[in-house]
Parts: sequence; structure tokens; C-alpha cells
Amino acid sequence: MPVNKDYKVSPLKNPDGATVMCNAAFGEFQRGLKAITFYPENHPLREDILNRAFQAMVSLMNGEGVSLIGQRNSISFADREVAVENNSMTSALAKELFSREIQQLTLLPELTLRDF
Repeated sequence: MPVNKDYKVSPLKNPDGATVMCNAAFGEFQRGLKAITFYPENHPLREDILNRAFQAMVSLMNGEGVSLIGQRNSISFADREVAVENNSMTSALAKELFSREIQQLTLLPELTLRDF
């Protein structure tokens, strides 16, 4: 059987796992936002959750800055061609950003845990 080479590749099927990594990072980011409002300032779980969220975002940035665009129910990158899967965690993060009237969020590589 001849192979049809005129097929379209879905943007969510990244061979390098970038979509999986960004979904995981956005999920941790969302958990971090919730931890800030739920746990008191010196609670050990709050620090642990925020540290995981920070590490996930640093891994996503990969030594570069990252710029996110938030809409009412979705998030996209302003500076990358990676598709962001619209799942419950990314949708919840988008709603959090939207409720705070944050349309674009840029994280620079110099970001520290304290700043985060």
C-alpha cells in the first residue's frame, strides 16, 4: 500500500513532550495559586506546593523567559509554537488569571522562588 505523505500533524502531538511538560507546569502553577489562598503563610504544605510550582515553571522556561497569554478559558504562549492542551487545570489557571485581569504574564529567567 502506498503511504500518503500529505497528512497533517496535530499540534498537540509533540515528539519532545513539550505539551506534556507545559500542561504539568500549568497544573503545578494552578496548585500554587490555590495554596497561597488556602494555607497560612508558614504552613509547610504551602512552601512545598509553591516550590514544586516554581521548579515546574523553571523547567518550562528552560533558561529563557516565557510569555503567556490568558483568555477567559484558555492559555497560550506568546513566544512559542507549543500548543497548550485545554484541560481542567489549564482552564482553571486561565480563569484565575482572567479574574485578576491578567492578560499577559511574562516570566524572566532571573525569576527566584521568593519573587514567584
